[in-house]
Amino acid sequence: MKTEELYKELETLVASAIAQVEFLKLQEIDVLNKKPSVESWSALACLDHLNQYAAFYLPEMERAIQNARFTSQQQFKSGVLGNYFANSMRVNSDSIKKMKSPKDKTPLQSTFDFQPLQQFENDLHRLHRLIRMSQSVDLKRTKCSISLTRLIKLSLGDTLLFYTLHIERHLWQANRAMR
Repeated sequence: MKTEELYKELETLVASAIAQVEFLKLQEIDVLNKKPSVESWSALACLDHLNQYAAFYLPEMERAIQNARFTSQQQFKSGVLGNYFANSMRVNSDSIKKMKSPKDKTPLQSTFDFQPLQQFENDLHRLHRLIRMSQSVDLKRTKCSISLTRLIKLSLGDTLLFYTLHIERHLWQANRAMR
């Protein structure tokens, strides 16, 4: 895939997420805390979950970009593991593949104030800046640790794609929770 195609997808995903945040900001707190069932997450719980991942991935990607030793390339080829992780996050035909979140990334509260939404909006703008900064580095040879274990590293391109698709996935879930 051409690197510019990856950047177009990332930009589209982030722009969509920012638009969804604007919609969420118009909602009442009760709507944002509504849970479809006892075991389900509310929209704000979904954002809290995303904020927990942002606390790991945004500094990790920023570190990788700042320490990158290789300049950008015209082609990007996803790694086997990175491709698997990214595809497991994709929203397909208005559905998602169910999976369990790690216990340390499960929202601890059942109701929230607007703080997770405000934090998520800040994190999205930081992600957008990181995507722009990453355009000067080699997305394949620049590596990032993953949150599950520091022993496995993905390419920066795979990490950016996985992370933005993870956002898309949980925003889909958040919108579903408000219905």
